Amino acid sequence: MKTIVILLFAVSVNIFSQDVTVKISANKSEYRKIYSLNENTDPILITYILYNNTADSVFIKFEPFFELNRSSDGHEGYSHCFRMDPVNINGENVDRYFKYNQYSSFVKVAPNDSMVYNGEFDIYWPCRGAPPWGDWKFNVTYRNKLTKDENYYLVNSRYTDFTSKEFINAWEGELVSNTLSITILRDK
Repeated sequence: MKTIVILLFAVSVNIFSQDVTVKISANKSEYRKIYSLNENTDPILITYILYNNTADSVFIKFEPFFELNRSSDGHEGYSHCFRMDPVNINGENVDRYFKYNQYSSFVKVAPNDSMVYNGEFDIYWPCRGAPPWGDWKFNVTYRNKLTKDENYYLVNSRYTDFTSKEFINAWEGELVSNTLSITILRDK
């Protein structure tokens, strides 16, 4: 009986400690990577949803951080050379170099509510040399650890190129979503 009470307590603490969660989904699991002058790729359409499971409003930094783990051909070491690049978020085109750490990265989510983002993303290879030949298979997860040191936005100085950090008292914790399996079919 004592074991059951301890187990129930542990499960309830684990469930209630999930005060802010994130879930991701994609419209399909296979995409074609196209290399031509007119078209770069068939973008990956990902919906990522932030859930506030608390009784209070939450102010949180919510940027498109996706972890890619290559899962094909036993070459997991290549994972660090793949990046997911936002092309369009919530219907707005995104500059090739997404500006992370902006004040607009912080969102306020009402109690027991959610915030939905729809984004088009491209997977690319920024490292030197050619990427692995053949189709690319990935496990994609939204992962972002927010600490007091990470809850800031960048402010440019008015008269110089100097940039400073403005810290914000926002939600702290780790957001880890479910994992999606995605295959990028390379145009040959």
